[in-house]
Amino acid sequence: MNRRKPAPGSGRPGLAALLLAIGVLLLPGLAHAQPAGGTARPRIGLVTSLSGQSAYIGTDIRDGFLMALSIAGKAHGREIAEVLVRDDAIVPEKGLAQARDLLRNEGVRLFTGVVSTNIAVLVVPELLQAGALFVSPNAAPKDLSGRTCHPRYFVTSYHNDSMPEIAAKFAAGRGFRRAYLISASFQAGLDAVESFRQHFGGQIVGESIAHFGQVDFSQDLQKIREARPDVILQFLPGSIGVAFLRGFHEARLSEQIAVVLPSSALDHRMLAVAGSSAAGLFVTAHWNRDFGNPANRRFVQEWQSRYNRVPTLYAMQGFDAGQALAAAILRAGGQTDDPEIIARHLGEVEIASPRGMFRFGRNRHPVQDWWLLSVKRDPQGQYQLVTDRRIAEGHADSFAGDCPAP
Repeated sequence: MNRRKPAPGSGRPGLAALLLAIGVLLLPGLAHAQPAGGTARPRIGLVTSLSGQSAYIGTDIRDGFLMALSIAGKAHGREIAEVLVRDDAIVPEKGLAQARDLLRNEGVRLFTGVVSTNIAVLVVPELLQAGALFVSPNAAPKDLSGRTCHPRYFVTSYHNDSMPEIAAKFAAGRGFRRAYLISASFQAGLDAVESFRQHFGGQIVGESIAHFGQVDFSQDLQKIREARPDVILQFLPGSIGVAFLRGFHEARLSEQIAVVLPSSALDHRMLAVAGSSAAGLFVTAHWNRDFGNPANRRFVQEWQSRYNRVPTLYAMQGFDAGQALAAAILRAGGQTDDPEIIARHLGEVEIASPRGMFRFGRNRHPVQDWWLLSVKRDPQGQYQLVTDRRIAEGHADSFAGDCPAP
């Protein structure tokens, strides 16, 4: 297993430093607060992005999570938990305020939902310091995974570094030797290019950082043309990713240079907008809606029946977060929201994930398979992500081995 060490002088705080930094902000005695008289039905705080740039991501996470609890509740003849949903509008300070309100005023001790890494690194340490449990359906930064892992912090998506790591190893395996990196100016984007650089092994011939809302990539495309890479790592989510792909395609660079990108930078909704601009891309993913396993067929059918739209990877990740928490609550007897008890059961649950192979690893992040997807036109002329082949089996992130024994 490759273990990545923090870059010298990176200055990025570990979990211990973050906990120490926010400790003065906690209300006296909050870390030991208990709901008066216990609880007959656990309550879960779901703080996610329901407005702003990532609204569709947060919406899919919320709906996937609620669908999982609904299915589990129907199977067991009772409601699994009460879910209190809050919108962070992808603003870190608002996300922290929403989490604090649920924690302090509502007595919530089980949490999930955060989309953005920028919000996770602010919210999660404070919740853990207060004695709560957090199950991440998306963001999974390095500061919460290695030596600073936590027994009440679980992830049902993937480590932030895993997607670019898989992309880098795939690109190297295809014989690409000169790479150009382009990412968005947010923490997950910066982490992505750092991880790709770590695992690629070839030469990095250039790099661009895009800002949210950017639509003109002419200067970046000129830099790419002059650098003459044979592959590009593209980590531009949402509308800026679509704008880049359109410019790249119109400049006819797609005829000369390969593009590899994680599925979080080209999900099904983005592809519907990008259309032919996405043709020929190499996409790395841990899930696709065309997976043929029974759990995925049930998930896709139920999702489309309930919501009348195509599920994204975020819907699947939210669904698995719901499945895992529901299973842990039921294993604990169905009436406790004690974070320590739920965490112990979470570490032991087995769920039928739509992605197929899934389990929590040493650092309570997923151990899972990774796949190569391609973009193809269906008989109706629509572009779709189609699964080609598995490119990594039973993959654990590079930080898992540094996590102290549970």
